[in-house]
Amino acid sequence: MSKAEKWDPLCSSALHVVKGALVKVLKTPLTTGVTVSSRTKGRISVEYNEQNAPTKEQVDEIEKLMNQKIKQNVPIQVFEIDRKEAEEKYKKNPVNDTFIYDKWPVPESVTTLRLIYIEDWNINCSAGKVVPTTGELGSIKISRVNHRPQKKEVEFCFEIGEATSAETTKESSESNKSAKKTPSSTAEKSQPNPQQDCDNVLYVTDRILDLLLQHQTGEGQVDPQQLRTQLKPQLLPILTSLKNTAYTRGFQARAPQASK
Repeated sequence: MSKAEKWDPLCSSALHVVKGALVKVLKTPLTTGVTVSSRTKGRISVEYNEQNAPTKEQVDEIEKLMNQKIKQNVPIQVFEIDRKEAEEKYKKNPVNDTFIYDKWPVPESVTTLRLIYIEDWNINCSAGKVVPTTGELGSIKISRVNHRPQKKEVEFCFEIGEATSAETTKESSESNKSAKKTPSSTAEKSQPNPQQDCDNVLYVTDRILDLLLQHQTGEGQVDPQQLRTQLKPQLLPILTSLKNTAYTRGFQARAPQASK
């Protein structure tokens, strides 16, 4: 198991949000090193050819952009793709002027890449686990900047904190309520409560997959476990984003009303 696979999903996700902001402000698309110290602390170094360290104004702008992306609560998508297909596609169409690789090479023996993607923000070949959406990060603060001109790189140390706005706090509160309602056993899930089900993204995701499997016919059938493995990571961020957007606009999940 690689180091990235052992990292906490929260801090691993923060690396991708920080990287996108660095590229926006400093035009530094190549990562030279990453470290996850704990669930809420990490570091990222990028190639940087300037003789002077980033200014306070630049660091402030990086923080501003990071936290804007968090408040937008956009999906953090994870998918697998053939290596040759990915290299061709993202060389022609880089995301935020960034290619899929960091400074260190991916072994030639690897033919299928696992990519983590935030639309118009960052794309990276990584084994790290991530949270479904940027909103789950709460906020990010740059705690220290280490400029290393002899190595032609600059390192940003960051900390993940609580939500910085009433809107983000509300999303977090509602997410916690949903988590408490999640069924704790197979028996509970087989006899769902309507109020819980309307509020439970995991349950809705599984129901969608169940319906897809029920309508498989003939030669088009696929292995159920394979279908879940491929589609669940794509469905979860979409449904989570939809749920959180509904909460921020004042909608609440309610059980169906009996007809009169």
